[in-house]
Amino acid sequence: VHTQLNVAQVGPGLGPGQTVVVEGEPIIKPIPYTNIAYQSIIIGVGYVITFATRPWQVI
Repeated sequence: VHTQLNVAQVGPGLGPGQTVVVEGEPIIKPIPYTNIAYQSIIIGVGYVITFATRPWQVI
């Protein structure tokens, strides 16, 4: 599993535009759909904030 997520405003050292690379074995376990939806919303909001405030960095 190779995932790249463009993270915006996560914490110290992770600014908008930086990429977090996660590599490892897939974790097989039941995940509540509400948790997936919540994470998707947070990621979506991060993208919206990034694009809305820094359109000149979007290539």
